[in-house]
Amino acid sequence: MITDVKEVSAAPWQRLVAELASPAPDDRVFLDRLLRVIGQVAAARQAVVFVPMSGERGELVARPLAVWPAPSVEGAGGGAQPSTILHSEDAARAAYAAIESGASRVFNLTGDSPGYEGAPPAGHILAVALPSEQAGGGGGTAASPAQSPAAAQQQKLAPSPGAICLLVEARSRPALQSSLAMVEVLVGYIHLHAARGQIKRALSTAAAADSAAKLLGIVNDATNFKGACIQLVNDLARRFGADRVALSWVKNEACKVVAISDTENFNRQTVMIKRLEAAMDECLDQDHAVMYPAPSAETDAVLGRAIVYCHRELGTADQHLRVCSVPLRHNDQTVGVVTFETKASTTTGIDPSVVERVQAVMDLVAPVLSVRRRDDLPWALRTLESARTGGAWLVGPRHTLWKLAALALMTALIACTVIRTTHRVGALAELRPVEKRIIAAPLDGVIRALGPSAKAGEQVKAGDVLVEFDTAELKLQLQDALSRLSQAEKARAQAMKDAKPPEAARAQAQAEAAQAQIDLYRSRLERATVLAPINGTVITGNLTDRIGASVKLGDELFQIAPLDRMIAVVRLDESDLLLDAEGKPLIAPGSKGTIATRSNPGAGFSVTVQRIVPMAQASDGKNLFEVWTSVDQPAAWMRPGMEAVARLDSGSRSLMWIGTRKVVDAVRLWWW
Repeated sequence: MITDVKEVSAAPWQRLVAELASPAPDDRVFLDRLLRVIGQVAAARQAVVFVPMSGERGELVARPLAVWPAPSVEGAGGGAQPSTILHSEDAARAAYAAIESGASRVFNLTGDSPGYEGAPPAGHILAVALPSEQAGGGGGTAASPAQSPAAAQQQKLAPSPGAICLLVEARSRPALQSSLAMVEVLVGYIHLHAARGQIKRALSTAAAADSAAKLLGIVNDATNFKGACIQLVNDLARRFGADRVALSWVKNEACKVVAISDTENFNRQTVMIKRLEAAMDECLDQDHAVMYPAPSAETDAVLGRAIVYCHRELGTADQHLRVCSVPLRHNDQTVGVVTFETKASTTTGIDPSVVERVQAVMDLVAPVLSVRRRDDLPWALRTLESARTGGAWLVGPRHTLWKLAALALMTALIACTVIRTTHRVGALAELRPVEKRIIAAPLDGVIRALGPSAKAGEQVKAGDVLVEFDTAELKLQLQDALSRLSQAEKARAQAMKDAKPPEAARAQAQAEAAQAQIDLYRSRLERATVLAPINGTVITGNLTDRIGASVKLGDELFQIAPLDRMIAVVRLDESDLLLDAEGKPLIAPGSKGTIATRSNPGAGFSVTVQRIVPMAQASDGKNLFEVWTSVDQPAAWMRPGMEAVARLDSGSRSLMWIGTRKVVDAVRLWWW
């Protein structure tokens, strides 16, 4: 006889198991569901999920992720707040022990605790380690998607990806063992959820590959690019139940609609097309899928935070319209955008769960569309496009700096070899006047006075008095010579009268000697006043402090030169006296050049080579030749002795020859 015991019904347990076994939309929902079921089955006051994370000092610590029964309060880091957890420090230590060992642990709560007066121990903490990915045969865990990157990194160092801590009242050892066993069994449902996730992802990948293969066949079967786009949007509209699918191509960094489903021709000036292109530009600027109405950030972080202003404008015509735009990517660039418009009342269409699959399909189709578009271009545009693609590869994202440096170096080498310019030989130069007169002392004497312009820097004219010597002694000597001449003439006349020829001859000789001295003294008197021989400027000489002093014959007194004409004497190194193929010098009389003085380097003056002194002069270990050049248009401020830098033209040469000439000559001398 069989008796049905109705009091021992398993309906509540079956309901909990069915709830865990049912598919969950995402990992976080399954985690909350698992935590609630485990808390109810174990009759726990509180259930908390802990995950391993890095502490302030880099050590591994357990941090709360979710709590039951109170709703999770999300902090800035995305985890449960410790203030909502009972015995938070004890629970964290218990979770860390379970995570570190990878096994379930039971801990006693001793001392006074709120709600457990008079019951030693005050309660227990059941710490159950979550199964790791390796233990689950490759399946993921429910806690993994909700963890931060730091927690995911620390999982590699911990045996378990997390732990569930249950705060229960004081129980006997058998009761604790029973509760722990049930919790471990329920935790095993994580493997079921992970397996379902893997299956779902595999099915999604297979569906995406199948859709991509079919779409690629459609694109390849089309006769041209526009036909391929029209067939593509028509097939996408059928596959996803969209009311309208539009495809645009990027041109000048803006989207231009090229195909609309079930539409062969359209007017670009209509409001609908403009709004459609604006929504596509919005997707292009963000470079990721955009959906309106946007899902919540918890459902999809990327779609939930996307800007949907233009998509909202596109959907204003129908409040039940859902709009989704997906970019077409090729070679790390967005080449186009596909926009889906679907009624919210339809059972099919684009929703957040399939956006990732649609994006994967579009990423496979975009390269083929790019090839079809390029094949439809004229040969000139196709060549230009190929050149642009090759250039993009040359300076692409990999080793861009080295590629640009190599390109710049190659361009510079070609330019230096092809471009020719005038080669100019540089050297130091000195300004000198074209004509210069040195005024020396005409006699031994004493300076009595100076002329008004007898100073360095003063302008003088030919005939101006420069120096006057003291002539008192000369005048006395002249008078003495005149007296002797008179006496000699009287003696000669008396001797002739007395018919004494010898005495007459002697007197004649004395008269001639006296006349010679008279001429000498008169000449010295004439030269006692020094006059300027030419018009010009006194460039040297300052005798103000020598008035009354004696000078000797030949001592330099002044230098006078006109400053309206100047020459530049260039001291050229022998290595710069270039020769042509026939051995003739390239710098010769008639060659041109420019000079710039150190006093005014901003002003350049043209010069013409007049002659080259054939004898070299040694200076500082170099052999220098003097090249005399005339300044074509000298400035009024130029002065003799000024130092300048000269550049003499030596013919047209390539930049490569100019830059390597001295190095090549040095190597030739060394090798020879």
